[in-house]
Amino acid sequence: MKDSANLTIGKIFYVLVFFQFPLLYIFHKGHTIPFYASYDGNYYKTLVKELSSDVWEFINEDQNKLASIQTFVMQLQSKNEGIKDAEEYELVKDTISSYLIDTALEDVTNNIFHLPKPEKTHDYPENWQSCLETPPKLRGQLEVDLNQTAGPKSFSEIATDSPALKSGGHWSPAYCKAKNRVAIVIPYRNREIHLRYFLMYMHKTLQRQELDYQIFVVNQVDDNSFNRAKLLNVGFVEAMKQYDWQCFVFHDVDLVLENDKCLYRCPEMPRHISVAIDKFKYKLLYAAIFGGITSMTTDQYIQLNGYSNLFWGWGGEDDDMFNRIRFANMKILRPPPTTARFKMIKHDHESSNKPNPKRFSLLKNSLSRMSEDGLNSLEYTVKAIHKFPTHTMIDVDLGNDGRPKAKVTLQQLRPQT
Repeated sequence: MKDSANLTIGKIFYVLVFFQFPLLYIFHKGHTIPFYASYDGNYYKTLVKELSSDVWEFINEDQNKLASIQTFVMQLQSKNEGIKDAEEYELVKDTISSYLIDTALEDVTNNIFHLPKPEKTHDYPENWQSCLETPPKLRGQLEVDLNQTAGPKSFSEIATDSPALKSGGHWSPAYCKAKNRVAIVIPYRNREIHLRYFLMYMHKTLQRQELDYQIFVVNQVDDNSFNRAKLLNVGFVEAMKQYDWQCFVFHDVDLVLENDKCLYRCPEMPRHISVAIDKFKYKLLYAAIFGGITSMTTDQYIQLNGYSNLFWGWGGEDDDMFNRIRFANMKILRPPPTTARFKMIKHDHESSNKPNPKRFSLLKNSLSRMSEDGLNSLEYTVKAIHKFPTHTMIDVDLGNDGRPKAKVTLQQLRPQT
């Protein structure tokens, strides 16, 4: 009888492994990705093998979790003599999957990151009405020329075109209460031409969308490999020190929106915005993609513990965030490709942003790292903050082993109210 119970437990865990990660099927189909995809089929063939062992590694590394899950499974078995039919199969699969997720996320909840106190908060006149649900000045499809002979406008010319911009690239409607307060965070290093094109087009677009917004450019000034995800974490923390933002748009500097009806408002669930890009023939690269331009509410970002800080070099950090979202039982939303259209500014790959050779090994333990790798482990040194008319530039040293670092601690932060 004991052998029979153990065999049934093994079957249930087998079900758990392959249904806890619905993205495995997507990754397994990697060989069907178009030739212009960022990752080739071999990437996903490797990733699927590593992800399939993630649950086992997570359980085995913590004997308390292993014991509690085994007890839970035995309780289920006391009520059933195995899995009898497809309906019971689905019930047991869903029950154990939910139980494992809840157990895994306990550590994230216990180590929650609390927001810093902002220097100022929004202060709209009480007699103002809310802005309209559909902003009246939207144009739809826009003419975006990223190959101008004279290049993009200068920063001063861009500021002149938007005289209502406040210091640091902050703007809000002067005639109605904005629907949302949105921080735009750009990970950055040595891309001035791209930044000028971005600001030249996006300020006007965001103003027509009637957002209370500010553009934060997080500039990595150290000589380490580029760390996009860690820069986004820095941007989140530093932006929250300045204003009570409701949500964030994490935005690559080389993408410019072609249709202003794709609103950058706060999403109900994490949102992947850069659905259709001209470089990729306006097609979604693969179903699990969560890179380029994404959006989350402040609370969602904290619940996920932000991005991982460990992805130095190109690739992997967006897949790691995709995993975190799935583990947290959140859904990923996408706007329709008819409006979420973007042009990508051409550029050469930087020598300092080579593919990250550790991305596969990091991705296979996304779940076990989630509670301790992110906002609550973030260390960096702010070298300078420049509040230009068009944007806020945050010069940051992301640190390395042996370097002095400024660590975000709970003592420096206030509890949420």
